Amino acid sequence: MKKFFRPFNTGCAAALFLALVLTGPAQDQTAPVSDTLPPAPALLPAVQPLDEAADNSLTETVPAAESASGSADSSAPDDAMPPEFRRLDSAGAAEEEEAGSNEGENSPARRSTRGKLVVVDHGGSDRVALFNDNRVEEGETIEGDVVSIIGDTFIDGETTGDAVAVMGNVIINGTAEQNVVAVMGSNTINGTVQGDAIAVMGDLTLGPKAIVTGKAVCVGGEIHRDLTAIVEGGTVQKEIGQDFRLGAPLTAWWMHGLKLGRPLAIGAHLAWLWIITVGMLAFYALLALVFPRGIRKCGDMLVQRPVMTVMSALLSVLALPVLFVLLLITVIGIPVALLVLPVGILLLALFGKAAIYALVGRLLSRDRLPPALAVLVGGLILVALYLVPFVGLVASLFVSFLGFGCVVATLLTPSPKAAGPAAATGVAGFGQGAPSLSGTPLVESEAGATIEVPPVLTTTPTAPSTALSSAMPRAGFWIRTGALAIDGLLIAVVSGPLHAGPAVLLLLATYAVLMWKHKGTTIGGIICRLKVVRLDDRPVDWSTAIVRALGCFLSLIVAGLGFIWVAFDDEKQSWHDKIAGTTVVKVPRSISLV
Repeated sequence: MKKFFRPFNTGCAAALFLALVLTGPAQDQTAPVSDTLPPAPALLPAVQPLDEAADNSLTETVPAAESASGSADSSAPDDAMPPEFRRLDSAGAAEEEEAGSNEGENSPARRSTRGKLVVVDHGGSDRVALFNDNRVEEGETIEGDVVSIIGDTFIDGETTGDAVAVMGNVIINGTAEQNVVAVMGSNTINGTVQGDAIAVMGDLTLGPKAIVTGKAVCVGGEIHRDLTAIVEGGTVQKEIGQDFRLGAPLTAWWMHGLKLGRPLAIGAHLAWLWIITVGMLAFYALLALVFPRGIRKCGDMLVQRPVMTVMSALLSVLALPVLFVLLLITVIGIPVALLVLPVGILLLALFGKAAIYALVGRLLSRDRLPPALAVLVGGLILVALYLVPFVGLVASLFVSFLGFGCVVATLLTPSPKAAGPAAATGVAGFGQGAPSLSGTPLVESEAGATIEVPPVLTTTPTAPSTALSSAMPRAGFWIRTGALAIDGLLIAVVSGPLHAGPAVLLLLATYAVLMWKHKGTTIGGIICRLKVVRLDDRPVDWSTAIVRALGCFLSLIVAGLGFIWVAFDDEKQSWHDKIAGTTVVKVPRSISLV
């Protein structure tokens, strides 16, 4: 298993090396300590610029009254501090505590350092938080590093290691004996840092009590420094362009989108994100217009062979790093590993995503829309889903994963040629004879067009069917709401000790998909005698269950209107029922649901 992760570690090292190369030239130009530090550390210039252009780009946040007074004591009372720094001091700890705290215990971790490459293990004195804030209280000492991934790091006490936040902010009111780093977040210092203070794609703020024994480095942001802040190693500010600040759009994407667990968001500096989204939808529609049969085949693969699709995606993800390393070892395969393989993976992923969009659109329209239009309809539905916090990011990754698996599985599955009556009966396989979304076998004519063949009638006697039918009495709004409440309460009780938070919705959706596929109902449905059935009376398969679960999120984000729709619809269908082609019926007590 370790061999599978070696390419991943190599990629991380390469990415970190690239970041060091980006910041390296700026750090090399930093003035020597003797040039930036006066004999007495009472007062330093606001920023030590690299050159005249950098000097014009730096900002000063100290009020004019303090600037005229010359020096100021770093231990001045809170009333003498500028307003923007008062909350950074220990006196504002109570206010910060109300703003947000780190809930639950952070799992300890131990990590060894080799230069700039950090390897994380479990079982040490370090404190690592994932999707959560990491706080060191006043009077508390951490014998190690304090790291937050997609969360903020607060140091009111002391840490003997580094203080790091990736996609989060760092606020230092206490002491950090090593470096303090914020990536895609702001770095605010109003305490002691016995190393470098670094902000990448975010602002670096030095308060009146800030003491940094190393350098103060800001890449893609701005440095705001109080006149009484002490920086012994000098300051470095690296701007990306004159009018374009790299931190603004990416920080906005993080604050309004990724931090909330969604790939898309609406807000300032996010017009570029929607331009890319609209452009990609147009590209997917173009793929469906040029390759309609390929798009249809990839989507039908998920309907017909969901297990094979998932396994193809999983095995491909595991095999690709190994293939990449093997190509590098052969030397002659280096161009393939660095150019052909990444481009090929990207094209397969894009084609697969277009196929998933088309599949959703086809399911919604009962397979009546052409592939290009189906892509647009399905894409708009999924784009709306991507706006839902936490669920949107999971759905985006899930769609990409399934799309890639669809393409790989389709490429690995041969398409048998039609051969007599056997091909018209819909034998297992993909291509000729494979069933369409409507259940009718598909056969290719001699001209290459795909046509539907009516099922062949047989005279074989069959036993009386006990299957539930969509013609049974439909369930109304209140009884369905009661069943949903029972399921929601059950999931809340089970996930309570896990502190799942927004993940409860994802757990509820996963639970519903599994129950719908295997039982056609949930525990709440069993209690209320309800069952989910398809309008064509076919069994609920994986694709129907997944599409119905995704449709539930769409019904939820518009103030639950999609669920309330049952009360007004003549067919007693919710929005997600209409999307998936299902309905909920009342089951007589003579029929067992277990």
